[in-house]
Amino acid sequence: MGSGNIFYVLLLVAVIVLIICAALQFGEVTVNKGHPEKKTMIIVLCLLIPPAGYLLACALPDNTLRETIMRSTGNGADNRAGESVCHCCGSSLPAMENADISKLRERCAARLEDERKAAAKAAEDRRIASEKAAKKTKRILSIAIPAVITVIAIVLVVTKIVIPNSNYNVMCRIGLI
Repeated sequence: MGSGNIFYVLLLVAVIVLIICAALQFGEVTVNKGHPEKKTMIIVLCLLIPPAGYLLACALPDNTLRETIMRSTGNGADNRAGESVCHCCGSSLPAMENADISKLRERCAARLEDERKAAAKAAEDRRIASEKAAKKTKRILSIAIPAVITVIAIVLVVTKIVIPNSNYNVMCRIGLI
């Protein structure tokens, strides 16, 4: 086997490993965008048809961003002039006009603090999940890469050394060499 063939085999192995790593990474991107149920589909699609899988993963809407926007703006509805009931809470206009602003500010501050804690916990959970996924990916690759290299080495040894040597020995036995 020439050195050119070995180069192409190693290049092919490197490309396959890169495709696998990219597929796993795009699976994590899918989860981070708020679509954990589509992770397996994206990984399989990235492995089978890489460009289609990558484009689909990039085109998924960011549900986490959408949820953050909806939390920060309520439900997105504003009352129009002349309406007497709030779209968000259903309170009447006179009840809202007589509201105690200091109590509302306290409730708002408490709610914002709870939301900040929840967001911090969610971010920490995502970070931990991401670290676990990275460790799992690293462990899988640390097993898969040597296994692939070993299989390639065995195939090369068998096809380039064992079989030709066996054929040579047969030829010597029958007297052709």
